[in-house]
Amino acid sequence: MNTAAAVPCLYNADALKGQPERVLICEGESDTWTALSYGFAAVGSPGAKGFKAAWVESFRGREKDGRSTVFLVLDADKAGGEGSLVIAGLFKAAGLPVPLKLILPPGMDLTDYMRGNGSFNPNTHARGERPL
Repeated sequence: MNTAAAVPCLYNADALKGQPERVLICEGESDTWTALSYGFAAVGSPGAKGFKAAWVESFRGREKDGRSTVFLVLDADKAGGEGSLVIAGLFKAAGLPVPLKLILPPGMDLTDYMRGNGSFNPNTHARGERPL
């Protein structure tokens, strides 16, 4: 989605229509493709800080027992960390549970991680506390 114009929606936004049990928010298209190829419902934000406030409404109703079923799986670098805080803040400002953050090894993105490990389980890789 490297376009000169504004990005109108999350990459693969249609994945949210089917009300999947869990949704991963990935950084960019390639990590979204990786998540999809491993059977996860996933959408992609154009860059770690490119997530727009208007997109948060697409996630309304995705909580179970007051807890988010949305997982942030941004790159494990400075930009990904900052982007996670931005997205968490947008969810919080909208009155939604803050997404859980999936922890990847430093310097890796989801594609790198999957190439090296071959499996990924949001239930065991999610950070216990919520950002913010």
